[in-house]
Amino acid sequence: MIRLIPYLFLLLLSIPAWATRISGTAKSYAGREIKLQVFNDLFTLTQNDIAHQIIDESGQFSFDFDPGQVRLITLRIGEHRSNFYVAPNGEYSLSLEAWYAQSDAPLSPDKYLPATLLAQDPDSVNPRVSQINFYLEDFQQKNYMQFIRGNAKKTVAKLKTNISEEFASVENDFLKDYLKYKIARQEYNARIHKDTLFQQYLSSGEIHFQNPAFADFYESYYNKWFNRYNLSGEKERIKRYIEETGDADSLMQLIQNHDFIANVENAELITIMELHRLSQSTEGYTVPAITRMIGKLEARTTSVEIREIARYYLRKLKRLAPGNPAPSFVLKDRQGNEHSLEDYRGKYVYLDFWATWCSPCIKAMPALNEVHTLYGDSLVVISISVDQRIKRYEHFVDSHEYPWLFLYAGDDAPIKEDYEVVAMPTYCLIDPEGKIMQYPALSPGHGVKAYFEYLFDSSQKKTPEVWDWKNAPKKAPKKESDD
Repeated sequence: MIRLIPYLFLLLLSIPAWATRISGTAKSYAGREIKLQVFNDLFTLTQNDIAHQIIDESGQFSFDFDPGQVRLITLRIGEHRSNFYVAPNGEYSLSLEAWYAQSDAPLSPDKYLPATLLAQDPDSVNPRVSQINFYLEDFQQKNYMQFIRGNAKKTVAKLKTNISEEFASVENDFLKDYLKYKIARQEYNARIHKDTLFQQYLSSGEIHFQNPAFADFYESYYNKWFNRYNLSGEKERIKRYIEETGDADSLMQLIQNHDFIANVENAELITIMELHRLSQSTEGYTVPAITRMIGKLEARTTSVEIREIARYYLRKLKRLAPGNPAPSFVLKDRQGNEHSLEDYRGKYVYLDFWATWCSPCIKAMPALNEVHTLYGDSLVVISISVDQRIKRYEHFVDSHEYPWLFLYAGDDAPIKEDYEVVAMPTYCLIDPEGKIMQYPALSPGHGVKAYFEYLFDSSQKKTPEVWDWKNAPKKAPKKESDD
């Protein structure tokens, strides 16, 4: 039985009889839940769940929905996924094979399911995209030295003619744009003048939110765009608008007046992406000021897509920022008892995300044991396993006598996304009120012990310091002397 996501239910009730159908087999995952997801845009790659169902005993599944346009979608089983393009009124049949660990890097958040498309849309969007990509990859391998030497312009001009002839039969608008902006990216790499590229590819002001080739070219073209204002003396005005006045209208007027900005929507999108970049930089911008400005741009834009992009960056900036509430969770220990983050209010909590296959995680355990021994009265240490197989977690816990709390999340638990766990080990320090103090926190063997010594030394009265990695040095404080 298919379960529809509540906020999309009314939309999907209106799906016409000719909506796109996706069906297939996933015999290795019979009895597991499979989700259909769509990308909100291909700049942030954020996704929404459209529907989900349980794969039946024979491994069969099927979905019906209206994509509205050619777009990239995801079929997800646990943390494993398969991406492909669908078109309106298309019928897609595919076979999903079992994921195997050697196919992806161990720390990669992307675990792709091998998939074979057995039937698809008449325009064959998926194989056409693969053909275009293969053609350009071959071209890059053969001519990479010319790009390195900076003399690839003539070669790229010839490529433009040849590839246009090779794919002259393409009539699908999505594929035409995909090819167009793939060529644009090659011209950008060949250092074609920005004015020429703007006139050919960006002057219309149209933003193709669902075309990955456009998103790739656009992000490359406007990368570090605010640096272009350094020589004009306008850099200080930009900083004043962001850090001091919070004047979004004046900032937009300044950005939009540039020759290579087609309209206000492009000015908004470029500025939002630049603000997020600046939040990760050392250029003297503060996260609160950047968050304030993105919030104002989110409120003023008339573009639904740009509003969602702004909201995505706001969530990203706020979610694990110092002083914000730590994401809650409920997980079970080895004995099957449930534990929530709220259970430990009134104490500091030090989260350790780990897995049995992670060598640095295991090597850090003795240092973590020392931290627990020294500060266990004031600090709760919680090691959260993200192993795919619970038996491996159970064997590790049973064969070691570490005295702190071990919980099992699994490799597809929402907590991984909530705490942005990609690399491991990952540590997070939470204060007694349940708010983030450090993320990522110092590790047991590299500074956190000194910080806890500073924090829990009863001989000195001090207010716990909340560190923001983006605006503070990445080192532990020194313990004050007795002098």
